[in-house]
Amino acid sequence: MTPIEQYTVTRLQRNQIAQAFPLLQSQSGGLSLERWQDYAARLTATENAIAKCGIIVVESPRGYLRGLFSYFVGPHLSDGERVIIDSFIVVDTIDRPRVAMALVDAIPSLVNEMNCTKVALCLEAHDAWLLPLLYAAGFEQHGSEMTQILSRKMDC
Repeated sequence: MTPIEQYTVTRLQRNQIAQAFPLLQSQSGGLSLERWQDYAARLTATENAIAKCGIIVVESPRGYLRGLFSYFVGPHLSDGERVIIDSFIVVDTIDRPRVAMALVDAIPSLVNEMNCTKVALCLEAHDAWLLPLLYAAGFEQHGSEMTQILSRKMDC
């Protein structure tokens, strides 16, 4: 991954999982530390091979995490495999747009590394502020996602 001005974009390491929790809590108030640790541990389990899932973070020069997204590679009927990005979170600070762009700028190399040609980015309703940045980066809106919560079980 590449540095963007003063920020560094890298994969979340297992020893940073607890450090990233406040980022999640700022936008997902009902999330427990245990649930986050389980989720993040599953996505960061592969360290040596090219992982088909993971968490990308933006880190300040002082080591503070300012943003993140999780990703996994999944099949799609018309596109073959594609990178699916979820949990796109940026701390609400004065640098919020630059942090978001650091994450967005990291997407093409991630998609290339995963040997995919397309990315699907899932946003929450409160992420509408990101749309102008995403359109400027070449993203297009296709359809709409509908969700229904059937249970809180985390197993696949």
